[in-house]
Amino acid sequence: MPVLVLFPGHAGPDALPDAVLIVLPPGPAKRPWLGLPDPVGTADLRGWLDDEPTVVPWIEGQALWPLQGLREVRNENAEDRSYLCRLLGDS
Repeated sequence: MPVLVLFPGHAGPDALPDAVLIVLPPGPAKRPWLGLPDPVGTADLRGWLDDEPTVVPWIEGQALWPLQGLREVRNENAEDRSYLCRLLGDS
């Protein structure tokens, strides 16, 4: 599944991520990755950030539907760092 790693809007190159969102691939069953946006860019998050954040990212005018809710990343928390590493395939 595609994973969006979200950073602060005006972050510099050393910024740590704020949140992670797993989205459904936008393409058809035989080519699910077709239509994915560039790997680096800006996402407009539409929805709400209440107790259980519910957002739909829009990138280049296209909605990427979330598979599950937005997960905030607290970089000082070892469990959150481990989760992020597992998602990104780092050991």
